[in-house]
Amino acid sequence: MQTLKSLGTGIGAIALASAILLMSDRPARRPAGDQQSDREPVRRVALLQHASQPIIDDGYAGTIAGLEESGFVEGKNLEIVRRNNEGDIANANLMAQEIVSGGYDLALSLTTPSLQALASANKAGKVKHVFAMVTDPTAAGVGIGKEPLDHPPHLVGIGTMQPVAESLKVARTIFPGTQDTGCRVEPG
Repeated sequence: MQTLKSLGTGIGAIALASAILLMSDRPARRPAGDQQSDREPVRRVALLQHASQPIIDDGYAGTIAGLEESGFVEGKNLEIVRRNNEGDIANANLMAQEIVSGGYDLALSLTTPSLQALASANKAGKVKHVFAMVTDPTAAGVGIGKEPLDHPPHLVGIGTMQPVAESLKVARTIFPGTQDTGCRVEPG
């Protein structure tokens, strides 16, 4: 249940960050000679997803729901291009390069491998990038520090630190004979 709450908080933060980034340059994005028009521009958003897994698909659905709550509706004022590399890192890198050069208003990435691929392709900051579903953004190696404002100006998001120690305790409660979990957790 705690994981779902954390996921919901992360998705809400992504939606808020996305809305802020999209709205921050709204006046500059009106067509030339159309400054007085009531016509709302269509925002182009690209999303890079690492694989088809229920938790990542839920993150995608939550991101779309958050954008809709902020007034960005696909088919009305939002165009979303979703890329899924199905766990293929080389393909992720190609997709990330296409996103960066594709003239999008915003790029979103779900999970650490997608963050890494997109951040690597976007080192020059050609597109604003919001990430989510990343356990430890600092450890991802994309220039994000431990302090909240220590990140490239075009790259923002939220880490969703997983309750690893608590999860191991639950596993050992459910399966008391468990000796090896396949990972090592340092006390701390």
